[in-house]
Amino acid sequence: LESGGVAVWDVKRGVKVGSGPRPAAWAASSRGVAAAWDEGGTLYACGGGEERLARWRASDEGVEAGEDVKADKRGVTAVAVRPGGGAVATGSTRVRVLTEKKGGGWSKRSLKGATHATEITALAWSRDGRLVASIARA
Repeated sequence: LESGGVAVWDVKRGVKVGSGPRPAAWAASSRGVAAAWDEGGTLYACGGGEERLARWRASDEGVEAGEDVKADKRGVTAVAVRPGGGAVATGSTRVRVLTEKKGGGWSKRSLKGATHATEITALAWSRDGRLVASIARA
């Protein structure tokens, strides 16, 4: 597996079903720190401080690199996909919500007051997709 790339595993069978390349926009020193699937089979991953969110289409047949998304100039350290899809939350020292537009591109907004003094290490959506929780490094 290429350093910094993604691997997809079939847990039941215990085998790798595919792998994808390291995102071209990520620096050589970047480390993947978080990943999340949407219901349509798109895998989102952040590279530990990179501005861009990487995307791959993944299935039992393999992995195909997708277009990456400029998510946060502060660098993304956490990612979570809203249940039911439609939005992705990203964390740096703030929480941002990205929504894919029907005509292409992304709308991005920072949540008011959703900032931390240190980098966010995890995000989680509520089951109904109305709330998002953020946890930061101590």
